[in-house]
Amino acid sequence: MLPLVSETALSLYLEFFHEAVEVPGPEISAIQEVCRDAHIYAIVGINERRAGSTGTLFNTQLMFGRDGELLHKHQKYVPTIGERLIHAPGTTGSKASVQTDFGCLSTLICGENGNPLAIYSLSLDCPIVHVASWPAHFGPSIAPDDMQRNILTCSGGLAASLSCFDINSVAVVSDEAIDAYAGDEAGRQFLRKHQEKTGRATILGPNGSIIAGPFEEAQEGILYADAYYAGHYNRPELFAHHFAKYFENGQSNKTTQS
Repeated sequence: MLPLVSETALSLYLEFFHEAVEVPGPEISAIQEVCRDAHIYAIVGINERRAGSTGTLFNTQLMFGRDGELLHKHQKYVPTIGERLIHAPGTTGSKASVQTDFGCLSTLICGENGNPLAIYSLSLDCPIVHVASWPAHFGPSIAPDDMQRNILTCSGGLAASLSCFDINSVAVVSDEAIDAYAGDEAGRQFLRKHQEKTGRATILGPNGSIIAGPFEEAQEGILYADAYYAGHYNRPELFAHHFAKYFENGQSNKTTQS
């Protein structure tokens, strides 16, 4: 893969920063218009640039309503491993869900979908549909098949524990990306293997089983599934007292509060 300390890597970061979007901004307005026209809810992942800054970026999900309103912005709580070279820690707090006309819609980014406290926080709002955003690949140490197993393990546990439908949106590796940052032949082979797995998106039912996807061939596309919104499972209030003990023990002074 491309060395982090190199002229090429620096130029890619500069391009990455300049192509990031600000919220609000013209790109956001365009998405809002599409949601209004199609009368749909949408959760869109972006690289968000802090307005007026010269380098601050966030890994962000935007939640839009049927009327085009920006309902909520969720920034990834903590950037993972190499992401820390690019993204700042999120500043939008713990909330990652909104109430809709069909119930609660929630969302998390990548490894957050396996974070027990993040999942517990969502359980307080009883989500009906959850959207999980995943990258096109993990680091070179994780093979393409292992990545898909990781995604389904995390998301299957989340869907079953929250008794909700889970939509896994997985990014794709393009030819342009391979040319830009493969770095060497080993990097190209690694990225090509992930490109061959394009189409890893899935929809899971409340029992954690796959009800739609992945695609049989390497392709981008849209998955559809029927969902029913009746059911009751969680009792999050039974465990809330543990957080009171946490703060009574002074742990709140050792970490960042949301």
